[in-house]
Amino acid sequence: MMKPWPLLVDHIRNVRKRSEDEKFSSALLGIEQLADFIAQGSLRDALFGWTSMADLCVQQTEHKPYSVAYLRISAQSSGLIEFRFIDTAVDRRQWTRTEPPE
Repeated sequence: MMKPWPLLVDHIRNVRKRSEDEKFSSALLGIEQLADFIAQGSLRDALFGWTSMADLCVQQTEHKPYSVAYLRISAQSSGLIEFRFIDTAVDRRQWTRTEPPE
């Protein structure tokens, strides 16, 4: 379901506040800040976003929602954030990178 960026930020914030895992919450804060950066800037019109549980998914708006490759941004229990570009169903062929929330 399409939601405006401020509602996506609120969703991630609510998940973070309900989490009792400090490292996971830290990673969620990084995702929340990223979503807020998009919501407050010019990217909000160029990117379409949605959430899947605590994951933030992002794709370009020039394509029909959910119809093309997208970036999934996921908080990890280690406190890191995984960025995974979903362009194939084969996990090992997907680009992925894990970074600290900063």
